[in-house]
Amino acid sequence: MFGINKILCAATLFMVFGGAYALDYNIGNTDFRLTGYGTFGMINPDIETPLSIGDWRVRGQITNSSIQDTKLGFVYAMDKASLDKGNFSREVFAFLQSKSLGRVEFGFTDSIARKLSLGLPDVGGLRINDRPLYNEKIIPSGAVIADTTLTSGRSNSLRLNAVSNSSNGFQYGVSVSGITDDYKWAADTGIKYKKSSGKLKSAYSVGASFMNRPDKLHYYLNIATTVSDRSTCLRRRYGAVIVKNDEIISTGYNGAPRGCTNCIDKNFCKRVSMKVKHNERYELCRAVHAEMNALLSASRNECIGATLYLSCKDDLGYVQGSDCCDICKKLIINAGIETVIIRDNENEQRIYNVKEWSI
Repeated sequence: MFGINKILCAATLFMVFGGAYALDYNIGNTDFRLTGYGTFGMINPDIETPLSIGDWRVRGQITNSSIQDTKLGFVYAMDKASLDKGNFSREVFAFLQSKSLGRVEFGFTDSIARKLSLGLPDVGGLRINDRPLYNEKIIPSGAVIADTTLTSGRSNSLRLNAVSNSSNGFQYGVSVSGITDDYKWAADTGIKYKKSSGKLKSAYSVGASFMNRPDKLHYYLNIATTVSDRSTCLRRRYGAVIVKNDEIISTGYNGAPRGCTNCIDKNFCKRVSMKVKHNERYELCRAVHAEMNALLSASRNECIGATLYLSCKDDLGYVQGSDCCDICKKLIINAGIETVIIRDNENEQRIYNVKEWSI
């Protein structure tokens, strides 16, 4: 029976339907272009229950060619992956393109290292190869596709890209970004070589990204986020870090007690089966919370006056508005923690003075 299921799994993996469309409209020297695509398929990640997943992208571009050999334009793009993460755009930027020199972009867009590694920079077409159909997280093994290039901007920071026209098959570019809470600046560079031989086309690209170090607050929040990846909870993954005098005292993530079977291995959650809402009926939960585990690994003397950093994610990304439960709050108060900082997303967090908590 297992062998048959594996065959069915392989079959569903390739049940993919899709389509791409483009609309053009011209008024004098101004061109309006709308492109988009959608895909739908079935996948069987656990060899038991088929999962329906889909992907889509829409991209609008306005281009004006009033100046000879020069184009001015504006681009807005949206896709399912961005919307799932709570962003209302994938890219929003303006561009200036010269027939003899190249192209300059300014706005919220990808790094030049990423653009050159995926294809030519935006020239009115729709790049679909950097977001495959299977962009959704498959439980419990994690994301299927890893992003191997650093994208330090898009929806989080303003970016300036400059890229040359292709000359003898070579194309190169640089970009800088900043005005964000994550870092002070970032720089990217890329070079690409492309050649054609009849109907066969091949391309080779190299890109690199450089970013200055994050501030201390985001440094510790990033560590808390990394700690959360060790969580064994089926619903939400929490990571906690206790810091005192700029030194990490302890870390913790939510999971079953030591020696007990993890929930992700049991593939069962009593609170889920009973449809219990978040932040309710924690007496039914098998897990030891991230804050509890961090406090258990530290002495009270180490906790007095310390700061606890907390990060929470689910299958769609950061959980905005997550909080410590009342049980954890009582433990945090008694441990002598002075400040709790909870991450909402990459750029936003809430800071609490524990003395102001009311239980």
